[in-house]
Amino acid sequence: MGDRPPDPGGTIPPGSVNIPSKMDILISAVESSMDTDASAVSNAEQTLKRKIFSRVCTMCKKKKRKGKANYEKDKFNDCMCESHTDDVPNRPNKNPNISPNHKPTEPTSPIDNNKPSLSTIPTNVPTRVPIGRAQYQKSDSAPYVVHVNKEYENSDSSTTLHPITFGRFLQRNKFDGVVNGSLKRVGRNRISMAFSSYMDANKFLLHQSLGLEKYSAFIPTFNVTRMGVVRGVPNDWSDEEILSNINVPLGCGPIIKIRRIKRKVTVNNVNQFISTGTVIITFDGQVLPTRVYMCYTALSVELYIYPTVQCYQCCRFGHVKNQCRSLPKCYKCGQGHSGDTCQVEEEDYRCCLCNGSHQAIDKKCLEHNRQRAIKETMSKSCISYMEAIKMHPPVSKMS
Repeated sequence: MGDRPPDPGGTIPPGSVNIPSKMDILISAVESSMDTDASAVSNAEQTLKRKIFSRVCTMCKKKKRKGKANYEKDKFNDCMCESHTDDVPNRPNKNPNISPNHKPTEPTSPIDNNKPSLSTIPTNVPTRVPIGRAQYQKSDSAPYVVHVNKEYENSDSSTTLHPITFGRFLQRNKFDGVVNGSLKRVGRNRISMAFSSYMDANKFLLHQSLGLEKYSAFIPTFNVTRMGVVRGVPNDWSDEEILSNINVPLGCGPIIKIRRIKRKVTVNNVNQFISTGTVIITFDGQVLPTRVYMCYTALSVELYIYPTVQCYQCCRFGHVKNQCRSLPKCYKCGQGHSGDTCQVEEEDYRCCLCNGSHQAIDKKCLEHNRQRAIKETMSKSCISYMEAIKMHPPVSKMS
């Protein structure tokens, strides 16, 4: 499971929140694919450019190329606004088809093959709407936690990010406000750190040395948002209707996300999802209100506990069967085959997690209770999975 608490999904109703634009990180397809390394141009290429471009075109006022000897004799040079090639075979001195009012094409800079043109950039790239924030605000309370990842060219790299190694990077760049002792590993390739001031945290997030060293810094979502469960909402109301009729108390951040809870029913062997009167609301900020108001009615808000998800293929937690990449393990007998095909009788059940005489997917399993306690700690303490798992020791297998 990842280090960040799972986001249960849902959609953001249009016009729901007036959050300043600086809080969102939206990178267009053009910006994300641009190559900003200017050092890729060699000295030989620069010398070649100085040889090619010499004079100024009288039409586009840009530098043009020197032609061959016969072109120089006839006072004609190839212009950047008409061609980007060095060889122009059979180029005439004068073109009678060009009228006096002819306007040249827009001049362009020398082509860089490392940068994609607009025609090569995909137009169907999905844009992810961020739920968290790019920076802390003055109203946020300490500690100002920031997570850092190391970007590798090979996604399958087994290299880990060590806290001391990253701490040396912080010392070299002399970052201010870093809380002593706050650096800790919260994943194989993730470091958590804290700042004593929100301004120091924001300066760190925007520091250019992170990109130079291929570090990626961000604010964990659970540190700037709160999730609550609200019951008693009309079943036939849309998310937009809920948002337009709901008010939050003073001192609480605005609503940035609403998700309706639905239950599955089977009608004529067809599964259908029916809306319930329960919605999950995500609030911006670090305050979860005790109640919200809808059409002069007070509705209580309960803390949302992250669900305990278990895979029926490998019996591990944190993902489902469709996302599993591990070898199958039977949830009935614990052997290396799928539990759907196992013919073991109930009295022979053996849990592969705690070695108990029950199925591994049984809610009474000790490991299942531990995972549920971990999710509850994550929700109440607003910490990552790796931090919460240290508070709950592993289950000892029965003999």
